[in-house]
Amino acid sequence: MNADDHLHGQPPPTPEQVAWVFYHLNEHYGEGGSFRHLIYERMGFDESAYGVLCGQGMNLSNLLNCARDNREVGQAMLACYL
Repeated sequence: MNADDHLHGQPPPTPEQVAWVFYHLNEHYGEGGSFRHLIYERMGFDESAYGVLCGQGMNLSNLLNCARDNREVGQAMLACYL
């Protein structure tokens, strides 16, 4: 399955929609929290979104939490892009 398969025929998200996602991911990185907290509390989805978002989203949420919890990992990730 590729990224476009998740769209089910819908158009790709707009840059503004992607910016909205990035905003919430940055908040998640800064403050931490579970994947469920990210999608339910930060992003405002209900339980029906869990199955759609959990595969790729949980991996990213866990990566952000690992980087946040381990300063060395977080600094190394940021150093790669500065």
